Amino acid sequence: DMAGTMSAHTRNRSDVICEGDPPESEPAPDSEEIELIQTHLEEMNSAAAHLNICQNALHSCETERTETLEMWAARSAELTAAAGVHRIARARPYFVRKRRMDDARAAVEEASREYLEALQANAEEEEQSKLLQEHVAKLEDFQIVQKEFSESQQALGTSMVALVKPYFEAEQEFTS
Repeated sequence: DMAGTMSAHTRNRSDVICEGDPPESEPAPDSEEIELIQTHLEEMNSAAAHLNICQNALHSCETERTETLEMWAARSAELTAAAGVHRIARARPYFVRKRRMDDARAAVEEASREYLEALQANAEEEEQSKLLQEHVAKLEDFQIVQKEFSESQQALGTSMVALVKPYFEAEQEFTS
């Protein structure tokens, strides 16, 4: 009979263990455990807040990067149309060598500065000798790169350099 089944079902509901209820064999947590759990929850909340901040910062960086790439794509297309793809390809070795020469010049200047500082500070001879050797090596590297640059400059011609220079200047600005 249905009424008898309902009352038996209702009567036995107190015997049902719900998920999340602590088993009867475990004692209720004491105040130290509760405090430890609370500390862990606070640490987790703090970590989650920090993660959210990091994710927002990453999203901002990705958005900025995408916008920058889109601007470069548009600017690059304009400059390429003005100078011509083949001219840019032909001029690329010149501008690569120019950058290498500029870097080599900066390295010579740095080595010179370090050597002069050592001389002025009356550094030990061994230190002065080491810095002088580094300066000489940087100067030799610069001279090699400068010669390569001069050769490519002569092969390209000043009018071609002037024509494609805006493209390579914009590219340098974009990549630095």
